[in-house]
Formats: sequence, C-alpha cells, structure tokens
Amino acid sequence: MVQEELASLRIAHKIAELRQRRHLTQAELARRAGLKQSNLARMERPGYTDYKVSTLSKIAKAAHTHLQVSFA
Repeated sequence: MVQEELASLRIAHKIAELRQRRHLTQAELARRAGLKQSNLARMERPGYTDYKVSTLSKIAKAAHTHLQVSFA
C-alpha cells in the first residue's frame, strides 16, 4: 500500500514537472491532450490514484515526450 502511495505521488509530481518544463498551463496541456482542465488538475494532486495508461499517453503526446512504463 505504501508503494502504491509513493507511485501516485511520483506520477502527480512528474505530470506537474513536465507541464512546467514545457511552460504550459494546466488548461493548455489539458486542451492539447483532449482532457478537461479539472481532470488534469486532479491528476497533479498527490492523493490521486486512478491513473490510466491511455490518459498518461495522451498527456505525454501533448507535451511532445514519450511515456515509459516499467515494472520493478
């Protein structure tokens, strides 16, 4: 359970960090990814746990980067 919490924290942080590095607002990244701004904001919050690979892939594509998923 702790590992899941840590993973969620990392994903939330990575999304926000990526968006900021690209100098995008939540609204702009959400629009480019075909999402609502409120949904992107929710995904950037540390407590969010309902990530979907398909949505993360849309975010990555909208930010002109690649999504990498791995098992450890």
